[in-house]
Amino acid sequence: MFEIDGIVLGTTPFNEHDSIVNIITKQQYFSFLAKGVLKINSKNASLINLCNYSRFNISKGKTGHSLRNGELLNSFQNAKKDLAGLSALSFIREITFKFIQDDDAIQIFDFLKKSLELLDNNKNPFFVCLLYFAQVLKIAGYGLNVDSCQLCGSKHDICAISYENGGMICKKCYSGNNGKTYSARKLKIFRYLFKVELSKFGEIEFNEDECKELLTDLLVFANNVSQVNIKSYKMLFMN
Repeated sequence: MFEIDGIVLGTTPFNEHDSIVNIITKQQYFSFLAKGVLKINSKNASLINLCNYSRFNISKGKTGHSLRNGELLNSFQNAKKDLAGLSALSFIREITFKFIQDDDAIQIFDFLKKSLELLDNNKNPFFVCLLYFAQVLKIAGYGLNVDSCQLCGSKHDICAISYENGGMICKKCYSGNNGKTYSARKLKIFRYLFKVELSKFGEIEFNEDECKELLTDLLVFANNVSQVNIKSYKMLFMN
């Protein structure tokens, strides 16, 4: 038997009372069978609720890994109290599954955990989703260059983001149709999104309208470069 800490990203009913649980740890994705967790009196049921952070005691048998027992570390219950929070959690789960590979788990795990903590502390769902999505894109290899102009390398007079070229564009290189112009404030937000370290993640907050615009733009960009369709954004934007 061994112990493993992880965040529950998905569950699939298996047989009448069992469930297959998919978690992400600091090292990898991991799946195991949780026997009897769908029973009303199951002591392990709370461990496998979606987005719960738990410590699992796992046994390895001939047919695979099975849950023995464990400890709930954080349920992030406050983040699940309304539709806005639940929609944000759904979005976060989907982009993690669709963009993060096994080898990337070590880079994204702490940002994922921090994002859940921010939601649990009543941070705006759009703000948290925008922050986390930028990290996911960066780790998945789709991060935007926010250090200098993508075309000439200049660090001065930045005025736009060229999603086609993958980063910022200066006034000299901007032709009117090779990028989208943004205010100086929004360009600073882009720099924060793609440069922020974990220790300062979520320290600076932006208003909801700013977050909605930039999140929408990044969703379009991500779909264009990866062909990945994020379905949960519709529910997020309904709130």
